[in-house]
Amino acid sequence: MSLSRRAVLPILILAVAAVVPVAAQEPEEVPAGDAAVFQVRTISRGIHLFRPLQPTGRHTNSLVIERRDGLLVVDAQPTKEAALDLLAAIRGVTTAPLRYLVFTHPHVEASGGSDAFPPEVLRIASRGYRDSVADPEFGYQSEWRSYRGIPEPPESAEAGPEPQRRPVATLTLMGRTRLEDPLHPIVLLPVPHTHSPGDLLVYEPRAEIVAVGDLVFNNRNPYAGHARVKSWISQLNQLLTLNPKTIVPLRGGAVDVARVRNQRDALRWLKKQVEEQVAERVEGQKIPAAVLKLKDADRYFNTAVAPSNLPLLVQRLVDEVRKERREQGLE
Repeated sequence: MSLSRRAVLPILILAVAAVVPVAAQEPEEVPAGDAAVFQVRTISRGIHLFRPLQPTGRHTNSLVIERRDGLLVVDAQPTKEAALDLLAAIRGVTTAPLRYLVFTHPHVEASGGSDAFPPEVLRIASRGYRDSVADPEFGYQSEWRSYRGIPEPPESAEAGPEPQRRPVATLTLMGRTRLEDPLHPIVLLPVPHTHSPGDLLVYEPRAEIVAVGDLVFNNRNPYAGHARVKSWISQLNQLLTLNPKTIVPLRGGAVDVARVRNQRDALRWLKKQVEEQVAERVEGQKIPAAVLKLKDADRYFNTAVAPSNLPLLVQRLVDEVRKERREQGLE
C-alpha cells in the first residue's frame, strides 16, 4: 500500500459488543502506576512522546496526542503494570479523557497492556493485527510469558486456559482511514506484512509526525521474527516518500528519515548478499555466518553484539529468496 498523501476511501470492520446487564459488584481496585519510569518529550503542541527512562525492556514508547475529542494513545505497553505506569505519567501531563488506543502491530510489546485502559476506550488496529492475535500459531502467549519471565509449559502438559487475554481491537481497519479533528487529524495506514503481519502507521499530517511501531528500529539489528524482509524494504521506501519530519519508533528516541534510509540501505544490501549466496548453492544453514563475515557487514549492522537478531534476520531472507526461486522454477 502506498503511503502517499492522496486520500482513498477507508474500508472498516466494526465489531460491536452486546451490552449485557450484570449484577452490581464492588469496583476492582486499580493499583497506582509509577509515572517516574517515563520521560516526556513534547514533539509538537499537544503531541507527547512517553519514553522509558531506563532501557529495561519492561516499558516501550507510547505516543499521546491531545485531540479535541480526547486523547489518542499509540501502543499500550507490554504489560498491564507497564500500562498503569504510562497512564499515571499521562495524568501528569493532561487530564483529558482517553478516547482511542491504537496498536501499531500485534506483538505483546505494543498491545500487552490493553487491559489497563478503560473498556470504553476505542481500540484500533489493522486486519492483520486481528488475525495474528487470534492465531494460536502466532505465539502471543509465548511472548507474554517471556515478558513475565514465566517458563514455557512442557509439550506434554494438558491445554488449559490461556494465561493472558488476547487484546482485541474494537475497530479493525482494512484500508487508509482518517480521524478528523480541528486540532490533530490522524491518518491511520495499515501496511502489508512487513515487520509483522499487522503493521499500522499513525500519521499526524499537520505536524508531520508518524508513529511506526517496529517498522523502524533505533538500533542497527532489527528483529525479524515474523518479518517479510522484501516487503519491509518496500514499505521503508514508501515511508521515505511520505517524508515526515519526525518518526516515533517503539523504542529509543524519535528519529528522522536518515534513520529510515540507513535501515532501508542495510536491508537492501543484505538481500543482495543472500541472493548471491543462494544462487551459488551455499547451504542454507551456513549463509548467515558467511554473510555476516563479509567486508561491509559492519558498515550496515552491529555484528559484535551477542546475542544478536542478525542470524534470524538473514535466515528470514534466505527462506524468502528460496521460496521465490522455487516459484520461478530455479530450484
